[in-house]
Amino acid sequence: MENIKNSLEDRVNPRMLESAPMQRCKLGECHGACCIFGVWVDEREKEDILRNSALIAPHMPPELRDPAQWFAGFADDDEHAPSGRVVHTAVETQPDHYGGTACIFWRSDAKCALQVAGVENGLHPWRFKPFYCILHPLDLDDRGRITVDNTADVLAEEGSCLVPAASEIPLAITFADELKYLLGDRGYQALMEKVQESSTDMDKTPAVQIRPLTPADQRWLESFIIDHWGAKEVVVHKTIYLPALLPGFAAESDGEIAGVVTYQMRGEDCELVTLNCIDRCHGIGTLLLQSVEEIARQSGCRKCWLVTTNDNLDGLRFYQRRGYRLAAIHYGAVTAARAVKPAIPVVGEYGITLQDEVVLEKQLKPLQSAAV
Repeated sequence: MENIKNSLEDRVNPRMLESAPMQRCKLGECHGACCIFGVWVDEREKEDILRNSALIAPHMPPELRDPAQWFAGFADDDEHAPSGRVVHTAVETQPDHYGGTACIFWRSDAKCALQVAGVENGLHPWRFKPFYCILHPLDLDDRGRITVDNTADVLAEEGSCLVPAASEIPLAITFADELKYLLGDRGYQALMEKVQESSTDMDKTPAVQIRPLTPADQRWLESFIIDHWGAKEVVVHKTIYLPALLPGFAAESDGEIAGVVTYQMRGEDCELVTLNCIDRCHGIGTLLLQSVEEIARQSGCRKCWLVTTNDNLDGLRFYQRRGYRLAAIHYGAVTAARAVKPAIPVVGEYGITLQDEVVLEKQLKPLQSAAV
């Protein structure tokens, strides 16, 4: 058993030892909202699904029973996938589904055709389900360990698979089915023992305070920007910014800087220029983003927007989960910016060539007028 416990450190993020006031949604209420974008599938999983297409196809709409329609025609590298390569399920236009689109395996009864096929053929319900589909809304951290985002972030996500609960519930219980499947019965038992051992240490995360930046912050902020952006200047949409001179907010935890956001207002628009956190998955980025949105709203802005790069997959996910939508893609804009700021790398995150700018925006709800 001790060997199993030790292996948990490599498979499960300490976050999973915590409790949180949230619980799973009900399929009859959410109607499978999480299926909006489909899912990445390991190439071996794709091959397995296609080999068993005769068992799966009868449980799909007649017009979607051709296996040649089931997967997109491109693949990507994934260090956490067994084969190292993943493909994406096809996504269909579904006006009756949340967001207007859905994974090709989503059915109008909100069930997954892959799961229905497993049940109807006397197999485990998840026999044909892809790993990342089983995992959701859990996630993998940068070490490939099972985790889940900060509670406030998850509950704020549009179309979330999690909803508020009246009391704190151990995450290991909320996600018992997924964890038992992924870790095995003995692994899950070992996890629950660790949950009990650490219960007295729960909820000791240092409080985070958000405060506006002041002129006194300029010196350390310039160093902070250089550390996170490679220079004191940030070049975006053909504009050179000096974030240390911009308005913004700092997040502090135990007297230490935990994150910084800077912004620029023009008329009714508020541009988010930089957002950086020392540690992710603690809700600090969300708090900083909300602080900018609130002051923008108070200043009469109708929209918050930002520009990121094509390699910033984590950022694209972060902003979209907080209500931002893709507005434009400027092809080759980063390549042009590199002529102004040579420090911009050629290869960005996840080994992706850094070359395009992606614009995201969010419409702000106006402040409610006070009753007279």
